[in-house]
Amino acid sequence: MGHSAAKKYAKLQGIGRTTKKVRDTNPPKCITADCNNPKVPMEWHWINGTPVYRPICEKCHQRITAGKHGLTRITQVVAKNAGFDRVSEYTNQFHPYLKYRKSYCENIDGRLGYTCTTSNIPEEFGDSWLDTDHKNGDPTDNRPENLQTLCKCCHAYKTWKFGDAKTIGRKRLKENKKHQKV
Repeated sequence: MGHSAAKKYAKLQGIGRTTKKVRDTNPPKCITADCNNPKVPMEWHWINGTPVYRPICEKCHQRITAGKHGLTRITQVVAKNAGFDRVSEYTNQFHPYLKYRKSYCENIDGRLGYTCTTSNIPEEFGDSWLDTDHKNGDPTDNRPENLQTLCKCCHAYKTWKFGDAKTIGRKRLKENKKHQKV
């Protein structure tokens, strides 16, 4: 009996849904040629809690879905469905300071004590290779003059060199998250 049939039958019988999810220690492999990834549970069986798998793995599913839309990545499909032309436009709407991110690493002027050699970042990787950094290390200070665009390497170096992870702003964020959980 399939998942939807079991769900329908259980509802008719008055059998409640189980809250226990059974962990599969050896999930089946993807049926796509040359793919050996394990399948990820799509949902859980209504009655007994066993995983219900899609025939292909998540990576292949996303690649095929993007291809159906004439695109290469699933994030492009999500942005397109939300009415945006570019992924960066879609993601920037959720962050108050990402709209100030430039398309290059600003350390090309040597502001961190060395000149960044990261150049020619392909447009499809630009969103993932560039970060918006807070110059003063305070992640709550989103003034445009406090923001700069750095590549991943320069951003990691700046965070380490100037101790950005230990600033008052970071501590405030951690404290706020603790209070929100309580």
